[in-house]
Order: sequence, then structure tokens, then C-alpha cells
Amino acid sequence: MDAPSLKALEHENAELRERLNDARRYDGLTGLLSKGAFCDVVSTALDRSSSERHVIVCFDIRRFKLVNDLHGLEEGDELLRSFAGALKHRFADVAGSFVGRLGGDLFVVFAPAMTIGEVQRALDDVCSACPERFDPTAVAGIYRIEDRGLPVALMCDRAMMALRTVKESYFGRVAEYEPGLRDALVEERALLDGIEVALDEDQIEPFFQPKCNIRTGKIVGAEALARWRHPERGIVPPAEFVPLLERNGFIRALDVRVWERTAAWIAQLVAQGIEPVPVSVNVSRADVDGMDVCATLTGIVERYGIDRSLMEVEITESAYADRRDSIIEASDELMAEGFVVLMDDFGSGYSSLNMLRDINVNVLKIDMRFLDRTDRRSRDIMESVVHMARWLDLPVIAEGVETDEQVRFLLDVGCVFAQGFRFYRPMDAASFAALLAEGDNVERVTLSERFDTEGSSVFDFKDLLHEDVISDRMLTNILGAVALFSLDGASLRVLRGNPAYRDLVEWDGEGGTARADVLDRVHEDDRPLLLDAARRARTAHDDEGVEVTVRRTAGSRTKWLELRLFHLYASGDADVLYGGVSDVTERMEDVEALRMSERRFEIAMEASGLVVFELDIPTRTARYSAYVQNAFGLDATVANAPEGFIEQGSVDEVSVGDFRALYERIFRGDSRSSTVVRAHMADGSTVWNRITLIAVENERGKATKAVGLVENITREKEMELSLSQRGLVLSEANQRVLARLLEGTVTFGAIGRYLERDFPLYFLTAEMLALLGYGTYSELIEATGGIAHVLARVDDLEELERGMLELKVGEGYRIRYSFVCKDGSLLPVEERGFAVEAEDGRPAIIGLCMVL
Repeated sequence: MDAPSLKALEHENAELRERLNDARRYDGLTGLLSKGAFCDVVSTALDRSSSERHVIVCFDIRRFKLVNDLHGLEEGDELLRSFAGALKHRFADVAGSFVGRLGGDLFVVFAPAMTIGEVQRALDDVCSACPERFDPTAVAGIYRIEDRGLPVALMCDRAMMALRTVKESYFGRVAEYEPGLRDALVEERALLDGIEVALDEDQIEPFFQPKCNIRTGKIVGAEALARWRHPERGIVPPAEFVPLLERNGFIRALDVRVWERTAAWIAQLVAQGIEPVPVSVNVSRADVDGMDVCATLTGIVERYGIDRSLMEVEITESAYADRRDSIIEASDELMAEGFVVLMDDFGSGYSSLNMLRDINVNVLKIDMRFLDRTDRRSRDIMESVVHMARWLDLPVIAEGVETDEQVRFLLDVGCVFAQGFRFYRPMDAASFAALLAEGDNVERVTLSERFDTEGSSVFDFKDLLHEDVISDRMLTNILGAVALFSLDGASLRVLRGNPAYRDLVEWDGEGGTARADVLDRVHEDDRPLLLDAARRARTAHDDEGVEVTVRRTAGSRTKWLELRLFHLYASGDADVLYGGVSDVTERMEDVEALRMSERRFEIAMEASGLVVFELDIPTRTARYSAYVQNAFGLDATVANAPEGFIEQGSVDEVSVGDFRALYERIFRGDSRSSTVVRAHMADGSTVWNRITLIAVENERGKATKAVGLVENITREKEMELSLSQRGLVLSEANQRVLARLLEGTVTFGAIGRYLERDFPLYFLTAEMLALLGYGTYSELIEATGGIAHVLARVDDLEELERGMLELKVGEGYRIRYSFVCKDGSLLPVEERGFAVEAEDGRPAIIGLCMVL
């Protein structure tokens, strides 16, 4: 076959670039404008309307990652599509507005000037329009356009700066950009860079704050607290860097460093003959999300040869509230492994004592913010918490104790252990070791001895019902939501409910009319279930009762309630029942999501172009959905894989060898195998697919199944071919420009960019590809999407953009900046080049990059 002519190649490349431009214009998941397209249309709109005032508003879905973690990526994508559709609908009637997606769960709107109140109402409208099961909340940042000469991308960045100030706030959801925000973010970036250095150079160390017996003042334990010993600033306050690390995930590295150094310090004490006291280390929800905490801590204590009783674990109450199931699981594993687990900051406002029924911990640490006020009510709450913890056989440590008055109060209510400035401030390891070495200020006791200060904690539960012993509020915390019901024929009426029942069941504000028929307020499909459960409770065993789950509806909202009903006595023609009620909405929604997940996954795969199939390894049989069968023109199942696929003609002959090798690697025991093949589709088209097989082991550790993922990479393959052949199709004029750049110098690599938003790649030489650490053009395209700016260090983007777009053909430029290589390292270069006209008539630049 004759080689294609230069003209044909130019035409083919022009068509390819046009298709790529169309693909980049719209976001593939939501159909909204992509970031680049949004910037283009807004820039044009601003040029055409010089007098009107406009805003850029960025929107972010709060805790979106939680949706992905709990419900899967398919549900996360469904939420993104719903939010995007609601946002587009909300601004559909706003003349001159545009809606785009910046990436992830970040969206952006360009519209005529809006007040904070108007943006707040738009937020409410968009969130309310999303499916009820998501119940999303969102935040927004506003940038009021004053300088129309700024790049639109920079306007979006400023709106994002404003958004970040309210993203983790409970007191506001909308913020406006102010000039000082940029300086604050620059300082934050500098601080983060410093933390990275601090972790690398071992500047993070534990300080220790003792826990004391209030009665004797002697030390019974300590808490390890992270401190940053800066070489120039000295000790940096944790409030300056810990919140930042919690936001960006570095907190895990910090925590592990503190765990490691604490264990090493304890081991050093033992080696020196100094008897240590138990030291607690902090575990955050980010630690639980990102690692196996129990395995990590177990590995550390075993590595240093210290007893688990010497290293305790503190987990904040807010972590239990945010990620309850995963935190409870981690807590149970730690206790089973022999670690003492403390719930830190109890009473900080996230939950009630009711949660203690489900959480297994050894010790409570009560936040002294209960006593921030001096009124009687706050003292009553604190006293109730201490008494309740003692009745639940949970030892209590009060933290944040600073005054003698607080000490007297704690002793009065029966709390004898505390931590705070009233006793000791946090101190470095050497100072604390000296205290322990003296021995006079230390009370070395076991865990049970430390906290068994009042003798036996066994009590008769009936004693709690006496009004002199326990208040209504405390009884509510023990029992949860409870009520008395009257069952009379086909009617189930509320006789009386406690405040927790009222708050749970009457959450819509309709009030709980006395003797209201419960059935009227239950979803009509569930009324027969509840009535049947109430009738069965009359004859059920006293200790078991009857359990039923029903839906409680109010307007458009639905709450799932679980009732356990017990028969108390007969009263005339009616029966009096006692019932405990729990909110199981989250659990039931998870069940429903699980039931629908398989179908949603299939739909999502079809929409995204991804294909998933299952391979039975012993029989070599592949199974897949009807969609896959129709798309590839296959039989309902394929036996004798891979030969069965080959025989049906779905694999091009050029890829048969790679296709067979893919399966053979799995059959011989590899855990993962991947390759790229040329495939024939049922509609007659030919595509490039990346096929990945992942082995799945059974309970005996043997791989009997494999999951296959097929991803259409035709676009990337075509772009790879286009870039690799670019040097063959440069016009003669542009080849002369490149030759002039190469005169008298050593070639390190050349790069070409189109002078357009985000600077799409025009060409890249093989030398440049190698310098950046990529083996193939396909790797590069997959990592960057064909956008040159993705290769540059973020801090250099503003310098790169300055004046570039205004270059005229023939004008030269010279700039220094750093590339970000594939492995994350930086490649500093000096680039010299000229502006040219590309073969398709688009303005471009050709530059020679020399490593500095």
C-alpha cells in the first residue's frame, strides 16, 4: 500500500484536532462546559458587554468524598450529574449566564451581578432539586469582576479562594473574594512546603502533657502532642499547621511520625531503667480512612519491643460521628489487640451519650468546654455526663483543666483524673523523662487500679428510675427514643413519648398531638406491617418483643424508623405497648443502594464506554451483560477464553498474540494482567481497547475468578500517533524555525504549543518525551490530556502565560521555568523559541528546552 501523502496526513491531523477540540469543549460526565470552554465563552461575553457587572461563582459539594466512600463511585457520579443538571436548570432563565464544571465536585457559573443572599437561595434551590437520598449541602465562593483584563481562569481561582474559607465552616456557606485571601493562601502554601521539609528532616517531635490524679496531683499517664521545632522560628504552635494538615491529608504522615517517635522514646526509657507511664497518641479519621491503624500501631510497638499497655490510643468524638462504622471497627480491632482506647473531646457537640451504646471504648475524655459558662445548666450537664459515664463503667478524664475552681467541681461530681495547664503544660521528651526519673510525682498503677476509685460500679437499674438519682435528660440518654402506645383494633395511638421520641418522630414540626394515630403518619405501604407487628407483640416473648422497620413521611422527606415493641398490659379492649424507636435511615438507604448498585454500575459503565466482565478461571468461561454482548457481537457467554473471543472475530489479527498472553498470565497465577488490543465491534467499526484482568481469590487464597475491565482508548491512541508523527508534517517554514533554534547548541528537547487557552500540545520531540520520563506518547496523553500547561509547575504558570498569547509570528521569546516529570520530580529548563503559524493556520510557538 502506498504511503499517505503529506497533504492527506495534514488533512487527517486537522480533522483529529477538530474532534479533540469538540471533546474538550464539554465535560464528558455532566455535559456542562469544560474549564477551557467556560473560560473562552466568558472571555468573549466580557468583551461584548463592557458596562454590565458580572460575577464568577464557584460551587463545591460538601463531603462529596464521603458519598464515594460509602456508596461507590457510581452513586458519586449520579450526584455530580444531578447537581450539574440542577445548577444548569437554576440559571437557564438568567440571560447571559454560563455554567461549567472545573473538575471533581467543583462547578462554576458566570452570571450578572448577584448578592450573597441570591447565591444562598440558588444554593438551596440546587441542593433541594437533587435526589432526596443524597441530601447534599454545598458552599459557594463569589468573585465580583472588576478588572475585565484578568484571565477568566484567574477569576475562577479567586472565587475558589473565597469558597475555601467556608468549605469547612458550620456558620456560613457563601463567601466573597477579598484581596487579602491570595496572601493568606500564599502563606498557607509556604507553611505546607515547610511542613514537608519538617517531616523529611525530622523536625516534628512529640511533647508530653501529663494526666494526673486530681486528689494527689501525681502523674498517672500522658498524652503525646505533635510539635514542630523550626530551625529559625523555634516551636511552631500546632494551631498554625495541624488544621492545614487535616485538610490536605498530610496529617497521616504527621501522626505516624509522632507514634513512631513516642514508641522509640518509651523504649529508650525502659533501656535506661526508668519506668514509663502509659502515653496516649492521637488517631484521626484521616488515619482510619487512609491506613490500617491497628496493624500500623501493632507493628510499631512490636518493632520497639514495648508493651501495648504503654501506648494508648485517643480518637476524637467527631470522628465517631462522621465515620461511625469504620471508626467503630478500628476501635474494636485496637481493643482486641490489647490497646486502651480513649474517646477524646467527648461532649464537643457532635452527639449524645446515646451513641455510647454502640461504641466500645475504655475511657472517656471530657472536654472542659462544658464549663465555659458559669451558669447552673452547664454544670448540670457536666455532672450528668460524669455520672452517666460511671454508670456505664467508663472511666473519665477531664481535659483542659486550668483553674482551682474547676478542680473542686470535678472532685464534687466524682471525676478524679484530669489533664491541663492547672497541673502541667506540654513539655519536651527530656523534661518529661526527668519527671519520671524522679519518681516522687508519679503514681504507677494498672489501668483498673487507675480508674477503680469508687469500688464496685454495679447498681440496680431500678435505682436509676428514682427522681432523686437521675433526671429526665439523663434517663433519655440511657433509653433513647421511647413511647407508650395503645393498640385498639386497627388503631395504634401514642399515649406518651419522651423528648427523644418527639425529636425523632415529629422532626417535621407538625407537633405530636396527644393520642394521634401513628398509622396516619407512616407510609401507606408500611401501615399493614406496623399494625401486624403491634398485634404480634401481644403474644411475643417478654424479652424479645417484635421488631419492625417502617417509613415516616413528611412532605417530600422520608425517614426510616426501626421499632421494637413490647406488650405491657391489657386495658379494657385495648393493649398498652412499650416501644423503643431508632433512626435507621442511613442503614436502609445503604441497603437500597446495595440492591440497585449492580444495575447502576452497568448503566454507568455503558455511559462511560467502560466494559466490565467476569472470567471463571478453572473453566475459562467469560460472562458479561447484554450490552457487552450486543456491542461486541458476541455469544451470550464465551467458553475457552481467549480462543473463544478470537474465533468470533472480535480481536484483530495484529493483536492476537498480545491478547493470548493477557490471559495466559492470569492462568499461570499472576494477580494482574493488562494489554492494548485492536478490536472489531458489532457495528463494523475498529477500536483500540485497553484490557485489564484482575484475579480474585476465594476464602482459601486461590484465584478462581477474575474481573475484566475494557477501556476504549482509541482517542489516546490516535493522538499518540499524531504526536509521534508530528515531526514528519511540520511545514518547511516551521522546520527552518526549529533548525535555527538548534544552531550552535546541544539538543535537549523541543516542544510546540498552540497559542490558545491552556496551550494544547502542537508537537513534542522524542528527546523531550524521554526527559519528562514518559516511555510513550500514549502515557503522556493519558497523563495530560494533550494540554501542555499540565506539564508545568503550578507556581510557574503565571510567568508562562505572561505575554505569550500576544506574540506575533516571527517574534521570539525566552523563559525559565520547571517541568513536572512523570515521577513528580522537577526539571528546570530555559526555553527559547519563536511564534509561528501552524499547518492548520493556528498560531503556535516552537521552543527549544535546555536543562539548567
